Amino acid sequence: MPESNRRNQILVDTTNSRFAKLRPIPLVEVEFRGGFWERWQKITLGSALAHGYEQLERTHTLDNFKILAAELTGEFRGKWFADSDLYKWLEAASYALRFKTDPGLCAKVEESVRLIRAAQHEDGYLNTFYQLTSFAKRWTNMAAGHELYCAGHMFQAAVAHFRMTGKTDFLEVAVKFADHIDSVFGPGKLQDPPGHPEIEMALVELYRVTGEKRYLELASFLVDQRGKGFLGGEDHHQDHLPIREVTSVAGHAVRQLYLLAGVTDLYLETGEEVLLRQLENLWKDMTGSKISVTGGVGSTPKIRVAGGVDNPYFRGEGFGQAYELPIFNVHNETCAQIADVMWNWRMLLATGEARYADIIEWTLYNSVLSGISLDGTKYFYTNVMASRGDVERNEWFGVACCPPNVMRTLASISNYVATASDRGLQIHLYDQGRVSAKTGNNNSITLNIQTQYPWKELVRLKIEAAEQPSMTLSLRIPSWCSEASVNLNSSKIDRPVTPGTYFEIDRVWKPGDTVELYLPMQARMLEANPLVETTRNCVSIARGPVVYCFEEIDQEEGVRVLDAEIDTRIDLEIRWDKKTLEGIVVITGQGYALDHSDWQDILYRPFVKQDRPKKTATKLQAIPYYAWANRSKSPMCVWIPKSCAD
Repeated sequence: MPESNRRNQILVDTTNSRFAKLRPIPLVEVEFRGGFWERWQKITLGSALAHGYEQLERTHTLDNFKILAAELTGEFRGKWFADSDLYKWLEAASYALRFKTDPGLCAKVEESVRLIRAAQHEDGYLNTFYQLTSFAKRWTNMAAGHELYCAGHMFQAAVAHFRMTGKTDFLEVAVKFADHIDSVFGPGKLQDPPGHPEIEMALVELYRVTGEKRYLELASFLVDQRGKGFLGGEDHHQDHLPIREVTSVAGHAVRQLYLLAGVTDLYLETGEEVLLRQLENLWKDMTGSKISVTGGVGSTPKIRVAGGVDNPYFRGEGFGQAYELPIFNVHNETCAQIADVMWNWRMLLATGEARYADIIEWTLYNSVLSGISLDGTKYFYTNVMASRGDVERNEWFGVACCPPNVMRTLASISNYVATASDRGLQIHLYDQGRVSAKTGNNNSITLNIQTQYPWKELVRLKIEAAEQPSMTLSLRIPSWCSEASVNLNSSKIDRPVTPGTYFEIDRVWKPGDTVELYLPMQARMLEANPLVETTRNCVSIARGPVVYCFEEIDQEEGVRVLDAEIDTRIDLEIRWDKKTLEGIVVITGQGYALDHSDWQDILYRPFVKQDRPKKTATKLQAIPYYAWANRSKSPMCVWIPKSCAD
C-alpha cells in the first residue's frame, strides 16, 4: 500500500500527470481565516455532517451494511443506490478530520469503515442492494443498477480517507473491489458500461494513489464502450454516440458531467489531443447556450417513467436544446452544479485557462451554495429560478444524492483556491487566509491573504515566506470585472489588466512584499440572449461573482415580486446589511408594483393598444440567490421585467 502524509492531502492529484499544466496544493496548505468560505466550511464540518449521519441512520442506509455484517437481521430498505450516500458522507467526513481530531466524528468514520469492510463479499464485490436481495442478478442491469456508480463513490471516499488520515483499511476495501471489477469487465469479458458514469474518474484517482495501471486501462475501456448500444443508445445514459463523436452536451446532466470529468482525467494521463478538443467543444456548447444565469445546468425537469431496478425512476434532469432555460420549472439539480465544478476543475488543471476558474467561482457562489441552507440542515435538490411561494428546503430526500454531495464539496472547498506549477503559484479563488505552496525546483512561498471578498473589492496578498530565486504569481482577473487594477508594494503596475485572464507578476519575492488587487464590484443588470424566450424583456442582477434574486419577504408591504417591474434607467444601490441572512450585501433599485386586479378570473381577453396596468413606484430589494428560502416560504424571482417606460 502507498504511504500518506500531509503533502498528499489532495482531491485530484495531477502531481505526476504528464499532461497537466497545473497541480493542486494540498488541502492542509490552504487555510481560511475568518472569511466567506470559512463560515461554510464550519457549517459543513459541524451541523451538516452531524445531520447527515442522523439521516443515514434514519433512512436505514447504515442498517443495510449492518445486516450484511450480521449485526442486524432484516431486509434491504431504501433506494438501490443508497450506498453512495454513505460513501459521499465518508468522503466529506474524511476531509473534516484533517482539521482536528473530533472524537465523535472519528468514531462514526471508523464504525462506518468497519461496517463496509465486514459487508464486503469474499470475492471483493460490495453492493448492499444486490447482496441482500438478488445476488445472482449482480452486473445484469448496467443501465439502471448503479453498481459501478456506487463503486466509484466508494473509491473516491476511500482515496480521500487514506490521503487525509493515512489509514489503509478503507483503501484496501476499494482495491479489492476494483480488482473484482477488473476481473469482470474488459476486453473478452463483460462489455457494458455503467448507465450512470462516476467510476471513470474514480478509477483514474485510484490509479494515481496506487500506481496500478489496470485501473487506468479499465477507466479508458468503460469510456470507449459508450455509444455502442449497450445501454439502449439513449443520451440519458450517455450511450447515443462515442465520446469522440459527440457534438453537444446532452442527456442527464449529472451523468454527462461526471463522464466528462472522467474523460478529462484520462486526457491528463494519456495526453490524447482528440479528447481535449472534444472537451473544449462540449464546454463551449454548454456555456454558450445551456447554462442559467446562476451557473445552473441541467435545465429540463424530471419525468417519472417505468424502469429502474424494479422501481419507477425519473428521466429528464438533463440538458435541453440550445437556449432552453425555463424559470419556474427549471431543474438545475444540485449534483449537476457540483459535477460542473468537478469537470471545470480538471479542465483548469489540464489547460491553465482562466475561463474554467470563472465557471468554478460562478457556480460555487450561486448554484452550489443555493443547494444548502444557512444552518447546514436543509437542502434543495432542484434549484428553480422563480417560485410562486410553494418552494421550501428539505431535511433529506428519498433520492438523497445531493446533501452529501454538497457536504463533500464544501468540506474540501479550499481545494479550489490555488494551484502550483513549475513557473509559480496561481490564485483562482479569493478569500481571507493563508496559502503555502511548493513551486518549480521545490521552491516554496507562503502568502497571507486579507480580503472581505465577495462583499468588498480589495484583495491584499502579503508574502510571509519565500525560498526561491524567482517565481510568477498569477492572479485570476474575473471575467465580470472590467476595471481591475494591481499594485505592488503600494505602486500601481502599469500594464493592462484583462478580464478572464491571469495577471502575472514575475519577480524575486521577499517577505513583506505586498500585492493589492482591486476588483471593482458595481451592481450590474444582465440580460439574456433573445433566444431564451423565458427571459425576454427581463433583467437579472449581479454584483461581483454573486447573482441576486428578489424574494417577496424583503419588499414593501403589498408588493408582489411576480407583479413587479424594475426601472433600468436608475442606478442600483448597494449596502451592507449585517442583520439580514447572517450578513450580506443587499441591492436596491427603483421599481413598480403593477396592479393586475382587473385580470381576476380572466385567462384571455382582447388586446387594446395603450392598455397598461396601473403601477405604483416602489423600492425593490434583492438578496444573494444562494440565501433565498432560508426564512418563511416566499415568492421569488431571479429575472424581473423591465419597466414599460424603459
